[in-house]
Amino acid sequence: MKNITLFLLSILLALALSACGTNTPAADAESTDAESTESAAAESVETASPSASGNGTFGNDSFDVPKTMDEVRARTIDYFNALSAVKWIAPETMDYRDDCPWTTKLVYDKNQTYYGLPYSTYIQPGVGLEEFTDYLDAKSVYTGPLEYKKLIGGDCGSPRRAWAYGGALCGYGMTYDVWEYFVGQNIKENKQPVIVKVGDYDDSHFDEKIPTFECIMGHNEAEALYEGYAKLKACDFIGHRFKLSGGTIAQHIQLIVDDATVYRLGNGKIAPSKSYLTYSEQTSTVHTVDGKKTTWLLNQQISFTDLYSKGYIPMSIVSLQTETVTPVEMTVTGLSKPENFGTSPVLKGTVKCNYNIFKLEAVITDKDGNTVSSGKYYPYGLSALASEIELSMPVKELPAGDYHFKLNAVIGFGEKTVANFDFKK
Repeated sequence: MKNITLFLLSILLALALSACGTNTPAADAESTDAESTESAAAESVETASPSASGNGTFGNDSFDVPKTMDEVRARTIDYFNALSAVKWIAPETMDYRDDCPWTTKLVYDKNQTYYGLPYSTYIQPGVGLEEFTDYLDAKSVYTGPLEYKKLIGGDCGSPRRAWAYGGALCGYGMTYDVWEYFVGQNIKENKQPVIVKVGDYDDSHFDEKIPTFECIMGHNEAEALYEGYAKLKACDFIGHRFKLSGGTIAQHIQLIVDDATVYRLGNGKIAPSKSYLTYSEQTSTVHTVDGKKTTWLLNQQISFTDLYSKGYIPMSIVSLQTETVTPVEMTVTGLSKPENFGTSPVLKGTVKCNYNIFKLEAVITDKDGNTVSSGKYYPYGLSALASEIELSMPVKELPAGDYHFKLNAVIGFGEKTVANFDFKK
């Protein structure tokens, strides 16, 4: 689990060729998740060819679907590691020490090389690896917005994209309007039951205005939390809410990257100072690790004693609790028919999937195969509208002629052409 596998290497190779803070209220989060659906109950039957009629269904045969839940967990961690490994160069000094109560040490120096997506609080749920590379020039210099509220990157919530990409998050969107990081908070805000607590501890007194050490540890024996930590597996997570020096209540989560290491005494009770978890995280501080500047820390260890004293709660994703991998079910509906496509004022069509859609990409070529228009959109949700794609040249502005339209959809398990047809303008 701790090593970057061939899966990760393939991600980084593809990129080379193509080129935490406080809990953010839902009102501040930018969400493109149009709709949540239930996990597919049975494997769908793939249509014989990509849609030419505006409708199509694509199942497991279209994608590289993991065979086991252990593979889902491994792919999730690989993607998190890939997010931490991408190289970029600061175009100028990027000083965010006064932007947030939790970024008091966050400075990127001009012309310095960094590794891992920048720490960014307000672009929720953060961006994926492929979208971030859109903001790098040929020399890996970051070209995106520099204002902190628009900075392209992610915060300690980066596991959201990793869970979605690896398949650990199924049947639910990844955005903050869908779910938060504590069971009690999701219940209070009537959000979807995406996460579950791990272990038998009482979290009914959770209050987002109070540090978790007080509202949860204060209502449990320490052993109850220790036993919860002991059940954590790779791809689960821990989180706590705590008070900053200025009084602000902040929260932080960390991705567990290996099964808990547990030592017990002769009476069967856990020895908390010897037992530990191994985690990875994105932080709001630049560190130097193996000579590289990064806000990401991988494969760190923390004892059960320290976990408890800091108020960390053991949790997991609900779709990780299944024993088998849920089959993919992707559908495309509502595309303009080929005979009407040339007169459509905008791209039409909706792509839905029980796994999060990372990208939609449209390409229009002429009769000689030359690309005359293209565009892409990163929905980060279970539903994506083709109309959100901004084409480099709208269909209505193309000169008269014969053309070909192709629409690709990307999830963590791969890319599928979901529409593929000729049309006349």
